[in-house]
Amino acid sequence: SFDNFDTSDVTTMSSMFYSSSKLTSLDLSGFDTSKVIYMNGMFSSCNSLKSLDLSGFDTSAVGTDINHAGSMSRMFYGCSSLIDLNLSNWLYEFEKPRLGAKVRFVGVRWL
Repeated sequence: SFDNFDTSDVTTMSSMFYSSSKLTSLDLSGFDTSKVIYMNGMFSSCNSLKSLDLSGFDTSAVGTDINHAGSMSRMFYGCSSLIDLNLSNWLYEFEKPRLGAKVRFVGVRWL
């Protein structure tokens, strides 16, 4: 359980769960991501992950570092079993031009 994780000062979550092949369900809705700039590859190659709740993510800081493009690239790359993805309440302005504004769903078959 991640209920007691203090992520309030975290700026990088890149590859945090990369290739965690035993994960099948994950609820990170309680994570404080208000300072996170990098989420690239965060769940990349989590090929057994079926359910993922990111509904509480504040992604307003993602992609604000002009020195790093692709801040959300390959975030869900290779998540071939993912069928339930909750991104409700995301605070990400996709219409606003930013570096790394593309969230990649390559290899996600059922969404």
